[in-house]
Amino acid sequence: MATKSLPSLKAEENDDLFSELPEEILVSIMSSFTVDEAARFSLVSRQFELMWRYFPVLIFKDYQAKKKSWDTWDTVVEEKACFVRRVDRVLEKHLGTTIDELRIIFDLELSSQSYVDKWVAFALDKQVKRLELNFKSIYRNVLVYNDPRINKVYGISLDLPPKLTGCFKSLLTSLCLRYVKVTDEFVDYLPLSCPLLEMLCIEGSRYLTRVTGSLQVKQLEVSYCCNLRKFYVSARKLHSLTLNCVFPIELRILDAPSLFKLSIGEAKILPHAFDNL
Repeated sequence: MATKSLPSLKAEENDDLFSELPEEILVSIMSSFTVDEAARFSLVSRQFELMWRYFPVLIFKDYQAKKKSWDTWDTVVEEKACFVRRVDRVLEKHLGTTIDELRIIFDLELSSQSYVDKWVAFALDKQVKRLELNFKSIYRNVLVYNDPRINKVYGISLDLPPKLTGCFKSLLTSLCLRYVKVTDEFVDYLPLSCPLLEMLCIEGSRYLTRVTGSLQVKQLEVSYCCNLRKFYVSARKLHSLTLNCVFPIELRILDAPSLFKLSIGEAKILPHAFDNL
């Protein structure tokens, strides 16, 4: 019995079967894509070509970075420049009035500061709810350190973008800052600037020396801030607390009746530190 082969889809036939799907199905399909996948898929569908510019979740990360070969510092510089251009190009084409999430996960340094400032301003202007800046080095243990330029810039954190430090009211519910210059004053001001904030993560800031006062977050992580020496907080909504300390710190939790998950690295526990739990 002869079988009938399916007709092939040719670019010149201008067939676009995806554009015939209902919008809710297209949105469901798109929700499983990364930004890069959505942008590439837009090349095969007229409908996707428009829709990816309204993508509400923007996650930028080089998932293959640790598998690549970094032979010279010039190779690293070019990789970073390509990443910055890619993020900049996608955000410039974005047409949505709001976004739910922006995550930038890559080893960037001070030469990229102006771009990062612009990206964060873009996100806050679009009322972003979840924001992550993660500039932890991805070249540790994979790069041959034979170039003196590496020692000059390695380990330098980026500044907090001005839009985050100014007098503003944001809709942020989740804020993750890894290897960004987070200061005591910034943490003090968060309850006023981000009244809806539920999750806060700070990692690798050399400028954070204390976390004190009243916090409204439900989930808090402070890790590897080498100059952190004091943690005195009252946090009635706090459910989960993680402290990974470089050096011993003075720790006292004054009021956290909702706390059910606690993870503490090296810390000096003060007498009666948990009396009010």
